[in-house]
Amino acid sequence: MADVKNELNPQPLPPRADAPAWWPQLLWQLHFPIVKGPGPGPINYPPAIDDIMAALHIHTLSYLLRDQNVAQQIRSLAEQRLSHAVQNLSKSHQEAARAASKK
Repeated sequence: MADVKNELNPQPLPPRADAPAWWPQLLWQLHFPIVKGPGPGPINYPPAIDDIMAALHIHTLSYLLRDQNVAQQIRSLAEQRLSHAVQNLSKSHQEAARAASKK
């Protein structure tokens, strides 16, 4: 497969060596683009992304529990966390951008 590049994200699209194996490569590339030229560099992804990924893992892992009543309670809580995190992505991004600009 040939490397695909574009102006918004000039890095090659195959997996980067610095990305954790468990992290979706597309998210890693979008949040940590290779920036060439002047400028402050990329803004780190909002902590909400960690919350979303954790909730997805918790939701999926709950199916492995023997007590499915408890598992359903865990899934319900994970779904609430997901919903809250997704609804606040823009706010989380603005807070991260504001904190980065103060550095």
